[in-house]
Amino acid sequence: MELTLVLLLGVPLGRLLPNRRIAWAVLAVAVLIVLPIQTASVRDEGHLDAAYWPVQTVIAALGAGLVALGARWRTKHDAKAAQPARTS
Repeated sequence: MELTLVLLLGVPLGRLLPNRRIAWAVLAVAVLIVLPIQTASVRDEGHLDAAYWPVQTVIAALGAGLVALGARWRTKHDAKAAQPARTS
């Protein structure tokens, strides 16, 4: 669930929100809502092992990277839009 959330929201949040820190905060809140539910489900199924938390950390880092990528694309797009159009 967390991986899907991060993959679906990371770049759009970075691109659409005006500030990278706000985008990271929104993604962190979303992950903090989903993570306990996912952890309880994994624990109930008996699959909670030593690799679970390191993998969740990598997924969270992936989300932060995707937010940064979206913010970078927004910055490049804004810079292009601010340039005057060339006339031949």
